[in-house]
Amino acid sequence: MTQRFLLSVAWRFLRAKHAGWFASFITLTSVLGIALGVCSLITVMSVLNGFSDEIRARVVAAEPHLLLNPSHDYSASLSDPDILAVAPVLRFTAIGQSASQLQGVEVNAVDFDSYPLVVPMNGYLVDGRWLERDDRFHIVISQLQARRWRLQVGDSLTLLLPSFSSTPAGLFPRSKTLKIIGLYSTNSDTDTSQVYIPLKVGELLTRAGDYQTELAVRTNRAFDLAPLIQRLEVQRGITHVSSWQDKHQALFAAIAMEKRITSFVLLAIVAVAAFNVIAALSMQVLNKRKSIAVLRTQGLSRHAAGRIFAFQGLIIGGSGILLGSSIGVLLSLYFREFSNWVQDTLGVYLFDPSVYYVNYLPTSLDWWDVALVNIATAVIATFAIWHPVKKALTIEPAEALNYE
Repeated sequence: MTQRFLLSVAWRFLRAKHAGWFASFITLTSVLGIALGVCSLITVMSVLNGFSDEIRARVVAAEPHLLLNPSHDYSASLSDPDILAVAPVLRFTAIGQSASQLQGVEVNAVDFDSYPLVVPMNGYLVDGRWLERDDRFHIVISQLQARRWRLQVGDSLTLLLPSFSSTPAGLFPRSKTLKIIGLYSTNSDTDTSQVYIPLKVGELLTRAGDYQTELAVRTNRAFDLAPLIQRLEVQRGITHVSSWQDKHQALFAAIAMEKRITSFVLLAIVAVAAFNVIAALSMQVLNKRKSIAVLRTQGLSRHAAGRIFAFQGLIIGGSGILLGSSIGVLLSLYFREFSNWVQDTLGVYLFDPSVYYVNYLPTSLDWWDVALVNIATAVIATFAIWHPVKKALTIEPAEALNYE
C-alpha cells in the first residue's frame, strides 16, 4: 500500500460525518489544545525575550559599560579601538535625608564635562539642568527619588556619609546639604539609587583618600565585553574591571530562569492535549475496527493499518502545531499593539511601569524558540499516538467482523 493511499484513508476517517459527535469533539479539542499550548509557549517566550532585551538596552544606555580601577596612569587605555569615552568617577554610598524620608543612595561624583560622553545624562533630564563647571554643592537626582523624598528642583537634600566627624560633643555622622539642580529619568534600575554631584565635591566629602577614583568607560561592544576586558587586564595592566553585566547578573539570571520555568509549565498544556490525542485516536480505532477489518481482508497489512492511525495522529498534531505557531507568531509580532489596546480600552497595565520600568509588553520573536517549541510538541504528539497505533496493530479481521 502506498503512503498516499494510507494518508487519504486516514483523512477520510477523520472527516467521516458518521463518526459521532463526541469523537469529533475530542478530535477538535485535541487540535485546539495543542494549538493553545504552542501559541502560549511562543508568545510567552517572545515576551520574556523582549522584556530582557528592553531592560538590557536601558541598562546599557543609562550606565557605564565598564568601571576600571587602574593602579597607574590610564592614558594608554584610551587608545583601544573599542573604547569610545572615559570619565573619572568617585563612587560612595550615603543616606539621602529629606524632611519626610531617609533613603540609601549611591553617590556618583563625576566630571561635569566628560561623564555625559560615557552616559548621555543630558538626554535623560526631565527638569532643571546638568552639572556645570562652577557648581559647588549641587546634586542631580532621579525623578523617582524626588517623588519619594517629596522634593523638586531648588529644594535641598542632606547626604549622611558613612564616616564620622569628631566634635567636642563626641562623634557625629558627617553630613552635607546639597541643592537639587536637576531631575533625570532613565526608566531603568538606575533611577532607584543613583545621584550625581561634582567630582571635586565628592573628593571633598570623602576627604580624597578614603575612596579611589575609578574610570567609567563607554564601549562600542557593550554586549561582547570579554575580549576588551581581557586586553585591559593583560595588556594594560588594569587590575580590577567590572561591567554592567556583573552588576546586573542576578537580574538577568532570574529572567532566564523565569523563562525556563514558564516554558516548562506551559508544556503541561501540550501534555494535556496529548492525552486528548490518545483519547481521540483510541475512539477512532474503536469506531473503525470494521473498516480496518475489511481493508485487511483486501490485502492491507497489519503495519499499514497501524500507519493509518499514525497518520491521523500526525494530522491532529500537525494541525495543532501549525495553527498554534501561526497565531503565536502573529501575537508576538503585534503584541505591543494588542497590549496598548488592552491598556487603552480596559485601563489595565499588563506590566506595571513602577515595577518593571516599561508600560507595555515588549516582544522579541526568536525563530530558534519557535523551532524548539514545534520540535518538543511534535515529540510529545508522537509519543501520544504510540498507544492507539499499538492497539490498531492487534485488530484481527475475523474477530472484528464477527463482533460487528
